[in-house]
Amino acid sequence: MWRTCSVLWAIAGLLQASDALSTTGLVVTSKSLVDPSLVRVVDGVAYRLDPACKRDRFGGRVTEPQLPPGWEMLTGQLTQATAGEGSLLEVKVGIRKGRTVYVKGLKPGQYRDEDWIDDAFCYVGTQRYESIGAGTRTVMAFDYGTEPTAAQLAQFEEQELAKSTVVLKPLLAPKSWTDPSLLRIVNGVVYDLKPECDRTARGLDPRPPWEVLTGRIIQARLGEGSLLMVERGKRRGHTVYVKGPDHGKWLDGARINDAFCYIGAHRYEAGSGKLLTAAAFDYGAKPTAAQLAQLEEQQRLQSEQLAEKKRLEELRKKEDQDARTLEFLQGRAKQGSAAAACSLGIRYLKGDGVPVDTDLARKWLSTAAAGGNVEASNILATLQK
Repeated sequence: MWRTCSVLWAIAGLLQASDALSTTGLVVTSKSLVDPSLVRVVDGVAYRLDPACKRDRFGGRVTEPQLPPGWEMLTGQLTQATAGEGSLLEVKVGIRKGRTVYVKGLKPGQYRDEDWIDDAFCYVGTQRYESIGAGTRTVMAFDYGTEPTAAQLAQFEEQELAKSTVVLKPLLAPKSWTDPSLLRIVNGVVYDLKPECDRTARGLDPRPPWEVLTGRIIQARLGEGSLLMVERGKRRGHTVYVKGPDHGKWLDGARINDAFCYIGAHRYEAGSGKLLTAAAFDYGAKPTAAQLAQLEEQQRLQSEQLAEKKRLEELRKKEDQDARTLEFLQGRAKQGSAAAACSLGIRYLKGDGVPVDTDLARKWLSTAAAGGNVEASNILATLQK
């Protein structure tokens, strides 16, 4: 549900079917939906990258690439090309400018110290390494990814095809006041997430206590919840504690991208045995049929109350406006305005903003007719018949 409100870049967009094209040992046939050269696999998950990740033949880019969650463009020079399974990269451009990061997935033997790197990498956590002259250090770790196998590419294309199929949601019945799929219950409180979905669709953050958490499970089934390493948003780089109905299905490395309700803090035991504290979030539970019926009744009553409040407010405004108009017309009529006297007579005759009073109507209409107002004379003549 939430994934339809917060845009998922992890597996997004379809390329036009093309003629046979051979790239990186794979063939894109006329039936292919994606370009294999833009698909990379990290920890068994396939990602489609933006074509803008590739530079044109002049070494530039037309637009900045739109990357899946967790991916970044890293531009810099290798400072230690063979640090274990990966290499050390000193970033020269972007948000990590001036920092050293650990990158893996580059083809062994293809790069040397001081080689220039400019490509997309997936954030995978942290890496400890032996620094020359500085002992053991810990830095952020990124993975270039691997090319998909034929089986992975076929599975990826099936997923893309399924995502491109539009499934219309059934319309709510006339008596229904809410969409059950957007309701969640946390600590007995029912939340309607539709306003938060609308905010994320406009590029805004959800309102507290709800947040969108995107990241990777690093310790599944820790008590009633799991530990999540956040990869995007204001909690990026933080470890948080999450729980929800799918908690028992989560495995280490599983990717999470959904809305969670902040519920406070949670203490847990780290692998070293040390007790740590992390922000705690709850996915929430779906409402039962009884809870949904109760909520719909509450919303129906609230809707009726708002309609009545609006009606009374409009009535009050009209009464205020009528009072001001009556005061103005009386003042003008006393100053000798025949038109104002005629308007007063008509108001008392019809009960427009004042009680119906034929005597006052005749009085003001007579005053207006005496002042030469033709309309007032005609109305008086009609009343005398």
